[in-house]
Amino acid sequence: MSDFLVENMETMIMDLGSKRENQLQIIKKFAASLTDKNTIDDIIWDVAKNVISKLGFIDCVIYLIDAEKEVLVQKAAYGPKSPKPNVIKNPITLAFGKGIVGKVAMTGKSQIVNDVSENPDYVVDDERRLSEITVPILIQDQVIGVIDSEHPEKGFFKEEHLHLLETIAAIIGSKVLMLRAYDTLKVQTRDLQIINSQYKQSAFVITHDIKSPLANIRGLIDIYRLNQKNGETEENDHIIALIESSVKKLSGKVDDLNKVIEARNEPSKTAKLINFSKLIHNIKMVISLEIRNKNAIIKEDFTAAENIEYPPSYLESIILNLLTNAIKYKARDRDPIIHVKTEKIPGFTVLIVSDNGIGIDLKKNGHRLFRLFQRFHRKVEGKGLGLSIVKSQVESLGGRIEVESELGKGTIFKVYLRDLVQKTN
Repeated sequence: MSDFLVENMETMIMDLGSKRENQLQIIKKFAASLTDKNTIDDIIWDVAKNVISKLGFIDCVIYLIDAEKEVLVQKAAYGPKSPKPNVIKNPITLAFGKGIVGKVAMTGKSQIVNDVSENPDYVVDDERRLSEITVPILIQDQVIGVIDSEHPEKGFFKEEHLHLLETIAAIIGSKVLMLRAYDTLKVQTRDLQIINSQYKQSAFVITHDIKSPLANIRGLIDIYRLNQKNGETEENDHIIALIESSVKKLSGKVDDLNKVIEARNEPSKTAKLINFSKLIHNIKMVISLEIRNKNAIIKEDFTAAENIEYPPSYLESIILNLLTNAIKYKARDRDPIIHVKTEKIPGFTVLIVSDNGIGIDLKKNGHRLFRLFQRFHRKVEGKGLGLSIVKSQVESLGGRIEVESELGKGTIFKVYLRDLVQKTN
């Protein structure tokens, strides 16, 4: 069909239809090509070689975030930056907030710059060009990378380019999320016999829910094809937007399954020395958009216990869930103020997270506070997973969690983290 349109192009409408059909074919081929991709490097190089190369772009660089070093690293490229397959010439790194790429990584919002000479954020890489398009790669509203392309012509990039790159970025995010879930399943297979009936039930519920967005995507693609076939393409931009929305919903369901699996399997008993201040700093970088959007203030006091021996992934997950909950359940009439501190008692480091949010009616809901899929404020979006995950992680390592709360005044969580390493004199 695409060859026919190119050979018989007579009107602007037919030309537009050809472009849209070509873009759909690019997306379909890219999505199909991901079936045998098992690493994020494979995925982004596939984007550079088999997607960007077909869009008429002069160059493109894909960055991934190194959260530990707080920088963006060039990991794949098309054009002058990649003179040989899977090789980047003179790769650079950018700090969060530096350059157009750094700003997009910080805000999580795409950007088209028609004339970079008028933009003070522009950073020259291999050579100076005149226009730039930059799109974040997101997983559950968290930036993991950035797609960036430049062109020697001013105003080269259009909304259709932005729309297409955002769709590609959404597919990348979904695939990376699935890879993470698969890796977790593969590592934890040997321990499946200890998964209890609650896990099996929750896994069934989430897996069942995945069918809905998948069916929605298939139906939307069928509508898109029918519109193309009948020459009724006006609504297809809207169809693509709906596909994107369904992809995001599917990503969310897979992420939920991944979290439940991690929490219900026997944890790694390999503890490492963790500095609370450094960990909180890294977590605040991850949720910087939420903190900024809600005007949240996070105050810290780790004088009683600056460090702890604990599995890093568990402690990060525990603190992340408690902080995001505190921000999510803010009071309507005041900005969220969250206090994070530590205390020491024999055998435990106590992590205390308190907020001034809407609070919980413990008399009414305390008995089901830590159960899966329990929600107590219907006007706040959520799935009721976070506190159940925290409890499972803490108790699996011999700890416990306590809560104090009052409606309208806020909540205090006390997490008793058992000392896992016995010190000798």
